[in-house]
Amino acid sequence: MPSRQSRGLLKEYQDAGQMLMVPMGETWFVDVNQLPTVSLQNGRDINKPIGEIRPPVFGYAFEDDEMALWLLERGADLNRQTYIDLTPMSYAVEDASPSLIKELLNRGGDVQKGELLQHALDRKFDVIEVLAALLDKCAPLNTVMYENHWPSRRLFPFMEFGTPLHKAAEMGEADIVRFLLGRGADVSIRNTKGRTAEECAEKAGYNNVVGVLESVSRD
Repeated sequence: MPSRQSRGLLKEYQDAGQMLMVPMGETWFVDVNQLPTVSLQNGRDINKPIGEIRPPVFGYAFEDDEMALWLLERGADLNRQTYIDLTPMSYAVEDASPSLIKELLNRGGDVQKGELLQHALDRKFDVIEVLAALLDKCAPLNTVMYENHWPSRRLFPFMEFGTPLHKAAEMGEADIVRFLLGRGADVSIRNTKGRTAEECAEKAGYNNVVGVLESVSRD
């Protein structure tokens, strides 16, 4: 999967009334003389994925609420998948403010696509708030990553994927583990390497998380 660092990606500057956005080498020009009255140029398809594992340009706009909503109002698709199960919403739940994420969910963001809970766990702030917003929309909590998307599994057969609980456990995030358990996370599910979330936490050396999961397993 592309990492947050490898995306590095949305460069913006204003020069003679234009903004240049460069996501991984793909260049888009936007007239910003009167933001947000802007127009996409060059006849590019705004919903065309940039690459097999890179979403459309919309995926790189979520740190700017105004730009994201402007693109959405002009036909940008929140749920357009790449070859793998990755959508602009996948990046939104990593980078956007909680308020913008909730707005996007109310405007058609699909929690059944894009492994949104998994991506939300990569946030730097407000993780539980965003997870709660996704779960309130019935995001699948007890599904192993890419379980329902064969092209993704075929591309990453060597990688260890689990449920959001597995990921939170191996990250050592005890508070998030408790939150997910409270929302119904299943401790008995095994990941693609046959490990439970508790075993993932133990392997990673997070004894505090092991303790949390052990207490649930005994109940």
